[in-house]
Amino acid sequence: MSQDHQNPITVSLKDLRDNNVSDSLLVDAFGRESLGIIIVTDLPDHYKQLRARVLQNAAKLAHLAPEKLAKIEVPEAFWLVGWSCGKEKLANGLPDNYKGSYYVNCDFYAEKSGQKPEFTAQDLANCKEYTSNNVFPDDSDIPRFEQDLKDLLTLMIDTAKQVAKNCDRYLTNNKQATGQAAAVNSNNYLENIVKTSNTTKARLLHYYAPPADAAPESDDSWCGEHVDHSCITALTSEYLIQNGNTSNEVTLPASEQHKYGLFIRDRQGSPLRVEIPKDALAFQTGSALEAISGGVFRAIPHYVKAPSSPEIARSTLAVFCQPSLHDKVSVDKDFVTFSREILSKNH
Repeated sequence: MSQDHQNPITVSLKDLRDNNVSDSLLVDAFGRESLGIIIVTDLPDHYKQLRARVLQNAAKLAHLAPEKLAKIEVPEAFWLVGWSCGKEKLANGLPDNYKGSYYVNCDFYAEKSGQKPEFTAQDLANCKEYTSNNVFPDDSDIPRFEQDLKDLLTLMIDTAKQVAKNCDRYLTNNKQATGQAAAVNSNNYLENIVKTSNTTKARLLHYYAPPADAAPESDDSWCGEHVDHSCITALTSEYLIQNGNTSNEVTLPASEQHKYGLFIRDRQGSPLRVEIPKDALAFQTGSALEAISGGVFRAIPHYVKAPSSPEIARSTLAVFCQPSLHDKVSVDKDFVTFSREILSKNH
């Protein structure tokens, strides 16, 4: 385990599994004065190759013919299942055309352990962003797209479960001090969310290379500043490609690296670039966890800035581990109400 207050906390997967992460380290990672992010290293050996294949596929997907992309759009789910591009609004109210998203409902993870998510008739009618079936591109277009993506999502959620287990231990040991929501009524509350939630959502992202005549004017040119509404968000490192060559991952010169990519705001409001190693995963706190923990674990504002080079594109994968639809995130609000309030501002 490493601790540097200028950089995210780093822990090994083994330390998480062995409950060898101290309460003080969790507070340093996710607490009120933290950066709100933790890096997990020593992942299974197959992770690096699996990550590369999936993120290469994200770029291939984003450049399929429009008629093929149209087949995997689900408008009735607010474009939060399958393909979405230009449906999300930027802070200036304009559509976000520089980012393509492919969304997956991750209830397959709970089903593997016999926890088949259950939805009411009202859920099926009114919460299609969480109840709609996934749609995948044809294998003839992108071989093994579905299988590789599900394998990587399973690995990421497995790791998120270990992060959640350690957060649960802290919340249990400090229940009176945290003032957390009444919803936290078991010692493994967050771990159960990760294992059994019917709303866990993955987002495979491809940030298109900005046009040569459209140099970024703002810090959040690739993705506007926001906080996630999940409990825990799992993130891969970015995969950069140049001139559309998906098979070759590139690294920008050192002089450019600090100027682009994922930035978080520290508790003083200053931006800090986050470097996620290619063989590691990052986990960020979201606003649902902040609500559930009574503010002990704080959601972190973050954004993505495009590089100055116009031919560089970026792919990454995020998994939002969040409560089931009717789980309480506060005394008077369930998750579906909580998330709808946020989504209505972005779509």
